[in-house]
Amino acid sequence: MTDSDYPDGPRLRELFLAEKELYDRLIELAGRQMSCIAATDEKGFMAVVAEKQVLIDRLDIIEKELKNVKADWLTVRDGIEPDLVPEIESIASEIEVAIKVLLEADEGSQKKLQKQRGEMLDRIRSAQAGKAAARSYAPKPIEDNRFLDERT
Repeated sequence: MTDSDYPDGPRLRELFLAEKELYDRLIELAGRQMSCIAATDEKGFMAVVAEKQVLIDRLDIIEKELKNVKADWLTVRDGIEPDLVPEIESIASEIEVAIKVLLEADEGSQKKLQKQRGEMLDRIRSAQAGKAAARSYAPKPIEDNRFLDERT
C-alpha cells in the first residue's frame, strides 16, 4: 500500500478518538451490566446488551478502516504530520488500556452470571428433592385391600 491508501493525519486522529470514545462507553455499559446482574434485572441486562451491540457494530466499522493502518503503523506514521504522531500514539495506548479494562469487566460479568446460574440450578434441584420427599410422605389413597373385612 502507498501512503495515499491510508487516511491522512487528521482523519486518523478522528478515527482513533472515535474508537476510544466507543470503548469508554462500552466500559460504562459494562458497569451497568454488572449492576443488572447483581440485581438480577433481566430487562435492564438485555437493554445493556442491546446498547453494547450497537457500539460494537460501530467499532467494527472503524476497525475496518483502521485495520491496515494498525498493521502498517510504522509506514503510516512516516506519512502523517509529525505533530499528530504523539497524540495518535497516545490515543492508541489509551485504547489498549480500555480494551484490557473491558475484557476484565466482561470476565467478571461472566463469572457472576455463571455463579448465579449454579445457584439457580441448586435451588431447582433442592425444590425437586423437596417435592419428591413430600410425595413420599403424602397419604396414599385407600384402595381395595384384600385384608379388609367387607362383610357387612
